[in-house]
Amino acid sequence: MNSADIDFLREVRTAVLDDLKSAPVKYTPEVSNGHLPDRRPVRRVFPRGRGHIAELVDKRDILYFVGFIGDTRKSSELDDGIRKQIWDTDQQLVKQLLQCPIVSGYFSAERADRNNWGNLVIFQSAQAISELVTSKTHAAAVKNLSPRYYRRVRIHSGELMGGFYGEIQVRKTILLDYESATQPARSVVYWDR
Repeated sequence: MNSADIDFLREVRTAVLDDLKSAPVKYTPEVSNGHLPDRRPVRRVFPRGRGHIAELVDKRDILYFVGFIGDTRKSSELDDGIRKQIWDTDQQLVKQLLQCPIVSGYFSAERADRNNWGNLVIFQSAQAISELVTSKTHAAAVKNLSPRYYRRVRIHSGELMGGFYGEIQVRKTILLDYESATQPARSVVYWDR
């Protein structure tokens, strides 16, 4: 397992928890921007409001997550307009997430290399994950944009044992290598419990 990826997901979660302590708790959908302690940008999407995540912190129920970690291609390998297409698609996804009650939180941050970003998405049920990945915008991004923008992608999924504060337990990692041949190399790793 890539421990740097898991450390990044913990870092994003900690930034969200710190934000919950300092911002007013509301139950209306919200998008807000902030920074990690080292000033890297972070975006927080609360489809059901901060109050919903605050309740999940207190409940200590098992939550489910997906962590997306992408390594972008070199600038010289990117075709014209792909960055704009990626960010436009990201904005479309955020708009959809604000209308999506199955998502408890969607958090994006710049990674330590300051060139790549990652996402942490929180759900209250495992079934909700499959509902999100079947959205048309998400499916189009995976099919049309990811192979042009990323060299490699790692998608970790699992559980937060004991609520939003809980330990991150990765159950599955999907590895996509877009640099191999004409079709991306895809492998899936299931981790022991």
